[in-house]
Amino acid sequence: MSLSFAASPMGKRIGISVASVGDRQLVVTVSPKAWREDATRQQFLTKLSPGSTELALFEGDRVHFSDPDAETEATAVAALRASRSGTGLWKDGDSLLVPDVPMNFPGENPASSRPAPESTAHLLRLFQRIELFRSTSDSPFVRERNSSLYRPLAVRHFLDEVEARLHQTRRGYRRITEDRWTVRGRVKASSVGLNRATGGTKVTCTYDELTESTQLLGAIVTALELIAEGHGPSSLLPKPFNEKRLRSDAVRLRRALEAVEALPLSTVLNTLTRLRPTRLDQPWQTALRLAGVVIRGGALVAKAGRDRQTQAVELSVPTDKVWESIVNQALKRAGIGQVLDQTEQSARFDLNRDPWVSRPGGTEALGRPDNVVLRADSTVVVDAKYKLTDQPSLADRYQMFAYSHLVRSGRRPVGSVVLVYPGSGATTVQYRGRDTADDAVRLVSVQLPFPAPSDVATAHLWDGYLGRVSKRLAEQADPSI
Repeated sequence: MSLSFAASPMGKRIGISVASVGDRQLVVTVSPKAWREDATRQQFLTKLSPGSTELALFEGDRVHFSDPDAETEATAVAALRASRSGTGLWKDGDSLLVPDVPMNFPGENPASSRPAPESTAHLLRLFQRIELFRSTSDSPFVRERNSSLYRPLAVRHFLDEVEARLHQTRRGYRRITEDRWTVRGRVKASSVGLNRATGGTKVTCTYDELTESTQLLGAIVTALELIAEGHGPSSLLPKPFNEKRLRSDAVRLRRALEAVEALPLSTVLNTLTRLRPTRLDQPWQTALRLAGVVIRGGALVAKAGRDRQTQAVELSVPTDKVWESIVNQALKRAGIGQVLDQTEQSARFDLNRDPWVSRPGGTEALGRPDNVVLRADSTVVVDAKYKLTDQPSLADRYQMFAYSHLVRSGRRPVGSVVLVYPGSGATTVQYRGRDTADDAVRLVSVQLPFPAPSDVATAHLWDGYLGRVSKRLAEQADPSI
């Protein structure tokens, strides 16, 4: 008997799956197909050895187990179950791992030489760059959950966020209640009576003190101390997500904030609920949110309506959403106009009204473009497509044709509609038929390089990548720019 499964066979999902049964653990990393460097699309194994087995795959790859033992089969099936949709079935376009047709293999089974831990680290870094673990309530990617797989990711994001904000620490007022011989601020009435009656007791005063040890920073260092003392995650992930590195970074950041007093653990969550950062402290909002997640022992994980197995967990996202996020960041970096994503278009456009309805007065849903760029005298529609292709498909062209009619913004005509694909090919330009030469809408097909593992390694390298692709996008998206 053999067992086979496919990794994102339709090339629409990337992520990490971890399954554990008994003393066997299987870690499967599915990276974007744009990162593929060789033609190898299949891996052959006999069984899983005791301990952890790591597989580095790309979208469309397949794994085959020939004559697996009971433990190997149970572990692989657990990983597959974690990829089921909300209906309990597998969908080729929406599941990370899908059962495949078993095969018989002649001769020996070649093992993969691809470095799996390195692939996992690259993928986690990509998730960080697209802010997969960001803590905003309207994020299309994340929700909160307890998990031994996801918790190291939340802690890593918290530490990186604190490090990025260290230069923005500022003094503020902190409410202090203490017993004093001299009066300061508001005095507790009962302590005044006790002082007059005995003559030898202090009075209880409550006042606001200007200090660097604010409640905001106090909550932050409380979370840092928890991580540094080993109450954080027991992580099996590679650097920089392993437990030793997380604790080391937490100690380093706590020393940088040594003048700040930690809040009592019994009151810190209540303080986080009531704390309202001032306008100058708004940059710390994300760090505060993540501090609460760390202190509660939770994590930020990908949204999904799926049943999760206790012996298997999965972190995965649709790859087209990853590409849409990258293109949106590049557009904003390009500075060619006001960029409106799908959540910001409702107030300006009536794009949920389908012109072809089932009956007069109907409101059939059509959908919205990924981005609308408002310029001084024109509008540019930009849609991201995660497809490795040289030419836009007929369906993509028809979709942009519809957007060119439906997107209107006052006196700004639609000058260009832009399709953005991952790749390095040449830009192509077409024009909408039956328009006059001066008013014809341009359909521009632009290819931007998908970020390589080296582009996501550090925040500095990611900034350089965004600078390169945003410059190309600005130059190619609209000839009038």
